Amino acid sequence: MSFVSDTALSLRTWPAFFLAVVALLGPQVSAAPQFSDPKIGLEFEQPGALYSRNSRCTLELTKQAKWKNVQTLTDGQWSWRYGNNWKLTGENIPGGIKGEARFEYIVGPVVLRTNDFAEAATAVANDVLNLPFGEKDGRGNPIYDYRLDGLDDCNDWTLGHAWVQYDNGQKGFHIWDGPDACYDMLFETQLTAATPLSGYWRLAKHMATKANNQPLWENLLWPDVNARKAYFSVVVPELFAARPNDMSARSVQNNLSLLGFLSFVVNVAESAHRLPAGKSTKHFMLLMPRTDFVTMYWLVAKDVKGDLWKLVKHLICHRVNSKGKAVLDSSKCSTNMVGTLKLDKEHIWKTADGRHPLDIKDWVRGIQEGRDLLQRWDKDHYNGQVGGFGNKLEYLDGSTNQKEAAVIIEYRGLKEMIRDEIPQASVDMESAIIDLHRLDMEDRRRAGPS
Repeated sequence: MSFVSDTALSLRTWPAFFLAVVALLGPQVSAAPQFSDPKIGLEFEQPGALYSRNSRCTLELTKQAKWKNVQTLTDGQWSWRYGNNWKLTGENIPGGIKGEARFEYIVGPVVLRTNDFAEAATAVANDVLNLPFGEKDGRGNPIYDYRLDGLDDCNDWTLGHAWVQYDNGQKGFHIWDGPDACYDMLFETQLTAATPLSGYWRLAKHMATKANNQPLWENLLWPDVNARKAYFSVVVPELFAARPNDMSARSVQNNLSLLGFLSFVVNVAESAHRLPAGKSTKHFMLLMPRTDFVTMYWLVAKDVKGDLWKLVKHLICHRVNSKGKAVLDSSKCSTNMVGTLKLDKEHIWKTADGRHPLDIKDWVRGIQEGRDLLQRWDKDHYNGQVGGFGNKLEYLDGSTNQKEAAVIIEYRGLKEMIRDEIPQASVDMESAIIDLHRLDMEDRRRAGPS
């Protein structure tokens, strides 16, 4: 069953149709979208390591550190480290190491424009000053002054080394009994925020074309990982010159939400063959979808004609040359238009043992049928973060119109920050997200009623 034909369903009838399909096909089909106010949240992860001295702390127990609330010991008193809209929690080391964990501050999520976000980020910056590190007992041994809630068989822990920036600008791991030095702890930053699909397209276009002018939102929201820029693609109107699925360049040129959705799908599809077996697509997504793709499709379904997979394959198989013309990308496809992907056998997600493959054709076709198979695969075989918020959408800033909605995106690998940078960065990031919402609303006003 396909959700759309050449004559797409009306957006206003779509929720009822979703519910009917769920009843017919079962719970694996995404439910009708759920809406809420637009929110923003931040994570500040310390790449250093907490070490457990508890002999009962197995690898399986160690992996339960994630999201556990943290207590620290100061002057003989244990106290929780949390406040209004923020908390300090445990985090796992990638791959897992017995008796070793990390920690991170979590801010929010909070609704945009409430001032709660900036206040919580400032509180985190102040709390960093009091984190125990390098404390020793009378014999010169480390003091185990961290506890993770509910992990009694691993408690207590000590911060063995921390990722820092020294006063001379150098970065490195400072060990607990290292030489005296002046430094600030460095934190890896991830932002999660309601983002219009047009905002995704703007960011993708900037990175794919390596534009020189960087508005505020591109400086702040784009990952600080230069090596991964080359892996980003953007769907532009020129790719519709051949009218794939009878969709013209003119019909899509001002529909940045549609171009954003298609860019998102293409980027995820193209990431499949770059991933080692057993890895989640999140490892190649610097803008990771937290809303599932069926729900994203709900936002643009009325503008998609025909078979979504046929359209996506055309977009993957073509590129825009230096003259601005769409041409076959022979590195990806062997024949024009409805050609065969050369990488068909590699365009799959699979577990470390090579089992449970999911190919991009089934994934893309599933989107149009109301099933995000990649979301389910990631949940079954990894950690379920890709599309993990399911059918959650959030209104555009200042709107309660379901036609004016944003998806939830996690911005990964942002610029590392020292404590002093956190308060102002939080203000600027919130402003940047609001700016993307404003630009989307301006796009809609120019386009007129849908």
